[in-house]
Amino acid sequence: MKKLLIVAVLTAVCGVDAFASVVGTGVPPFTFTYDGVSSSTILNTWKQTRKTRTPAEGVIETTYTFTNPENNFAVKCVRTRYSGFNAAEWIAEFTNTGTSNSGVLKDVKSLSVVLPYDSAGRMDIHWDRGGIDSTKAFEPMIYAISGSDSHTFAPSGGRGSYNVSSYFNFVKPGGGGTIVCMGWPGQWSMTCSSSSVGVTVRGGQEELQGYLLPGETVRTPRMLVLEYDDLDFVHSQNLWRRFYLKYAAPRVDGQPPKPRFNMCGGINQPGADRLFDYGIYPDYWWTDAGWYPNGGNWWQTGTWQINPAVYPNGFRAFHNNMLRKGIKTMVWFEPERVHKASNAYNELFEDHFEWLIPDAYPNGAADTNNLLDLGNEEACNFIIDRFTQIMTDNFITVYREDFNMNPLQNWHNKNTADRKGFVENHHIQGHFRLWDTLVENIPGLEIDSCSSGGLRNDYDTMRRALPFLRTDYEINTDANAHQASFYGSAFWLPLAGIGVYSDEPYEYRSCFAGMETGVWGGTYNHVKGEDWNFDRLVDCYNEIQLIKECYAGDFYPLEQWNVDATRWLSWQFNYPEKGIGVVQAFRRESAEENFKTYELEDLDPNAEYVVMRLDDPSKSFDTTGASLMNGLTIAIDKRAAAIAYYFKRDSDDALGVPAAEYNALRDLYEATDGDNWTKNTGWLKTRVDHWYGVTVTDGHVTALSLPVNNLRGPVPDSFANLTYLTEFAGQRNTLTRMPADLSALTALKKLTLAGNALQNAPTGIPRSGCSFSYNAIPAENLAAAGYPAQSRSQTVPPSGIVLSREGATVSATWNPISYTAGTGGYDVYYKVGNGPLTEAASTGSKAVNGVSFTLDVPDYDSVAVYVRTRSGATTNNPNTLISTLSEPAYFLSGTYSVAELKTSMPQGNVAVNGTVSAVFGDCAYLQDGLQGIKLVGNIGKLKVGDEVTLTVRRGQGTEPYLFVL
Repeated sequence: MKKLLIVAVLTAVCGVDAFASVVGTGVPPFTFTYDGVSSSTILNTWKQTRKTRTPAEGVIETTYTFTNPENNFAVKCVRTRYSGFNAAEWIAEFTNTGTSNSGVLKDVKSLSVVLPYDSAGRMDIHWDRGGIDSTKAFEPMIYAISGSDSHTFAPSGGRGSYNVSSYFNFVKPGGGGTIVCMGWPGQWSMTCSSSSVGVTVRGGQEELQGYLLPGETVRTPRMLVLEYDDLDFVHSQNLWRRFYLKYAAPRVDGQPPKPRFNMCGGINQPGADRLFDYGIYPDYWWTDAGWYPNGGNWWQTGTWQINPAVYPNGFRAFHNNMLRKGIKTMVWFEPERVHKASNAYNELFEDHFEWLIPDAYPNGAADTNNLLDLGNEEACNFIIDRFTQIMTDNFITVYREDFNMNPLQNWHNKNTADRKGFVENHHIQGHFRLWDTLVENIPGLEIDSCSSGGLRNDYDTMRRALPFLRTDYEINTDANAHQASFYGSAFWLPLAGIGVYSDEPYEYRSCFAGMETGVWGGTYNHVKGEDWNFDRLVDCYNEIQLIKECYAGDFYPLEQWNVDATRWLSWQFNYPEKGIGVVQAFRRESAEENFKTYELEDLDPNAEYVVMRLDDPSKSFDTTGASLMNGLTIAIDKRAAAIAYYFKRDSDDALGVPAAEYNALRDLYEATDGDNWTKNTGWLKTRVDHWYGVTVTDGHVTALSLPVNNLRGPVPDSFANLTYLTEFAGQRNTLTRMPADLSALTALKKLTLAGNALQNAPTGIPRSGCSFSYNAIPAENLAAAGYPAQSRSQTVPPSGIVLSREGATVSATWNPISYTAGTGGYDVYYKVGNGPLTEAASTGSKAVNGVSFTLDVPDYDSVAVYVRTRSGATTNNPNTLISTLSEPAYFLSGTYSVAELKTSMPQGNVAVNGTVSAVFGDCAYLQDGLQGIKLVGNIGKLKVGDEVTLTVRRGQGTEPYLFVL
C-alpha cells in the first residue's frame, strides 16, 4: 500500500517559514556585468534601497534597487516569497536613468545557483519536450547529470516552449530537490554544469548585451524556484501543481481558474440552439480563425476588423445571447504575425509597414511572415486600442491569442552588432503590456495562450493565461498521442485543454482534460452536426461534466509514458480535500493484457467510497479507501478507455452538500424510479452540484427543476430535509404523494406540481406559490391544507350514491362531479363481505349519473358498492388520473321477511338497541354503536330517528354480522 499522502506532506511543508541556502532570504541569485564589473561587486558597492510589503497571507514582496555612483543607471529586482511553499520568484530590471548611452550590460543571467548533491553524487533533471506538433508533445524526459557533465537547454526559433518546456525539476536520488521555472516566451537558455559539490544552474534570455539608450529599460525573465525535502518526483510535482493553482494561475474577478468545457462553433446560432436542445451548455463558446478580411484564407492576417461579407451583423447579438445563458465567449486573434494576401487589402502590411520586422526572406516579400514589433510603442498601442474596441463592442470575454511563426530570425534581423537581444526584450515587454492592458480595459477578461498549440507556455505567460489547446497535434485523430500529451503536460500545466474531433468513445475519452474543447465533426467555425451521433455527444459531455473538477487535484501516473499501441496508459487524479477522484485507463489496440491492478494514492483508508465506471456502469461498486490503495482492478475486454470516477460517500465536500440533503435527494431518486427518468445526469454518481436539475448555492440545495422528466411514485418524507430549498418544479410527471407536512421548508417560495397524480397536498408551506392543478387531490384535502380551491382541475369521486336492486340486477346512481370536460368516466366496484374489491362496471363519460350491473352473490352476504372518477390524459397532464373511492353504499343479498329471519336464528342471540339514521329502499342504516350496519327485510314504517331493538346473528366465520328485527 502506498502511504505517502500529499496532504500530510503539504501540512508539514507549509509550517516552514524559511528558505534553504540555495534561495536565501536576501537578493535573489541573478548575475550580470556592467562595463566589465561583476554584479557581485556592484550589488555590494552601489547605493541600495529595500521596500517590503505583504500583498497576501504567506506572500512577502521585496523590492531592491541599486544605483551607481553617477546616478545614471539603476538595477531593480522584485522578489516574491511564498513561505508556505518554500518558494520564491523574481524579475530584475535595468534602466538607463541618464541622458546619454549607458555602459555595456552583459552576461545577464536570471538565475545563477549551485544545487547541492546528496550522498549519491548525482541528480536527475526532469523536463519535457513542450507542445510540439508530433506524438512526442510533452514527452517527459530525464537528464541524469553527474561528474563533470554539462548540458544546455534552449527552445527553438524564439518561442519559449518549442522542443523544451521551461520547467525543470532537479531531483536528488535520495529524495528532495528543487523546481526551477523560467518565465520567458522568447529565446532563453539554461546551462547545467556538474561538479563535485553539485549542479551549477545558470539561465536567462539567451542573448542580451549592449548599451542602453537614455530612459530605456530591459528586464530578465521571471524565475521561480521551489525547494522541497523528502518528496519523490511525483509528489513534488503535485506540490508544484498546488502552488501554481493557489498563487500563480491567472485570476478572473479574484477567483482561481477551474476546469471547464468549451465548444468551438463560430457565430452559429442554429448550431448552438441544437446543442442546447440536447442539454449541452459549454462553459465557453469559441470562434476560431477566419472572421477578419483575409482573401479566403485564414492564414492571411493583418486586417483586424470583422469581415462584413461573412458576418454582416458582427458578433454582438450572438455573444449577448451566449452570455445570457451563462456561456463565456472566446475569439481567436494573432496580432504578431502579418501575412500579406495577394488578393486582399492588408491594413498593417500596407498602411504600417514601418511597424513590421521582415523575416529571413529578402525584402519582406508578401508571402512571408512579418513580425509586428510590439516593442514599438505606437504599434503596440494600435493593437491595444483596436482589440479593446472589437472585444468590448462584441461582448468577447476570452482573448485567444495564436502565434504561428518563429520570431527569432526576425529579431536577429533588427539587431545591431553593439545591441543584441534588445529587440526581443522590448517585444516581450510589449507583448505582456498588450495582455495586461487588455485585462485592465475589459473587466473579467481571460486569456488563452496558443502559439501553434503549446509553444509559449513559459511560467510568466502561464501567470497571465491558460493553454486552451495544448498542442496542434491534437488536430490529428491519434488517440494514443492525445493520451500521452495529456499525461506529460499534467505534471506542469494543471489546466491545459485539447479538442475532441470524434464522437467515438475511445477517441473522445482519450481527449478528456482539464479544459475540454468540443469540435466534433472537425469544423472550427461552423457547428454543422448533420452527421453527429448526438447520443454519444451527450454522453461525452455528461462524462466530462462529472469528472472535470478532479483535474484540479493531484496527478499520479499509473504507467510509464508511452505511445506504444501494444501497451496501456493510465493515471489517477485525486482531490482529497473534496473526496473525489478519477482513474483513466486506456488499453491500446494491440495490448494483450485485458486487466490491470493499480494501487491508488492519497485516499482516506477508513472512508467508504463509491466507484462509478462511467464506461460500464455494471462494473460500479462500493468499497473502502484502504481497499483502493491496496489495488483497483480495471478490466477492459478490447481496445477501450475505462473511466473509474470515485467519491467519498459521507463527505460533505465530496457530496457538495450536507449528507442530510444528499440523502433526501437520493431517497427522491430511488422512490420515483430515477434510473428511468428522462434525464438523470450525475445523480448518485458525483457531487450533487453536477446533478441534472439541481441548483446548489453556498453548499446547499436551493432549487430542483425536474419537470416532464418521468418521475413516478411518492415523494419521500425525507424531502423535508431540504431546508434551504426555495423552489421545486416537478410538473407533468407521475408523482402520487407528497409528505404530509413540509413546515421545515421555511425557505420554500414556489412549489409547482401541476399535472401529476398526487392524491394529497402538504401543509406548512406558503400557499401563493403552489400549484396543484390537474391532480387527483380531494377538494377537502386542499381546503384542509389551506390552498385555493382547484376543483375544476381535480379528480374527485362522485357523491350521493343510491342503490336499488331487482333480483340480480343492481342499479347505482350518483351526483356527477362538477368538472366533466375531457375524457374519462366512472368506475364502479363492489366488495362482498370482507372479500376483494372487484370491478363491476365503468362509464365512458364523466357526465353520466348512473349505471346498472349484474351481481349474483350467496344469500346473507352484505355487499358494499363504491364509485371512483377516472380522468384521461390532457395537454395539462400526461397521466390518467384516478380519484379515491367514494363512501360505500350497502345492501344484503336475498329478500327475507322478518319472521323468516327470526325463526332461523340460532341460540345465543344478542339484543342490541339502535337508532335508525337513514332509510334507502328496503335498507335501513343504524348509528350509535352500530354505525354503517344495515337492516334488511320488511321494514314497514321505520323512519329516521326510530329506536329499535336488534338481534344479532352471526354469519359464516366471524363476518359479516347480520342485523334483523
